[in-house]
Amino acid sequence: MNMTTYKNHRLPSIFRDFFDAPVYQGQSSSCRRPAVDVFEKDGDLQLEAELPGFSKEEISVEFKDGLLSFTAQKGELEEKNVERYFHRERSNGKLSRSYRLGNDYNGKKIEARFEDGVLYLSVPKSAEKKPVAVKIN
Repeated sequence: MNMTTYKNHRLPSIFRDFFDAPVYQGQSSSCRRPAVDVFEKDGDLQLEAELPGFSKEEISVEFKDGLLSFTAQKGELEEKNVERYFHRERSNGKLSRSYRLGNDYNGKKIEARFEDGVLYLSVPKSAEKKPVAVKIN
């Protein structure tokens, strides 16, 4: 393949588009999306979300009208007497995700726990439709 053919070939631009795209495309820097695994186990929906640096008091979970949402909200980072930053990735703000589950799940029976920076949710199947606040253990 000569260089002209290579430059016009679609495959390299796919990689360039992928690696040049912002990590949280479509979201403002004030609200980021955490890494989440969603899977089924024993007929229940399981969700595991990485929320490092948060305490369980800073996390809220809600199930309303078939929409499961969780948010981890941090306050301001401690102000330090710093002349200048050379590199800064930690920020205040929040992490948030929502999943449309429909009406096949029971919001009253959601089990939630937070351990070692990971939020674990177990959502059993049901036809329940009422919104429910979830207590995190």
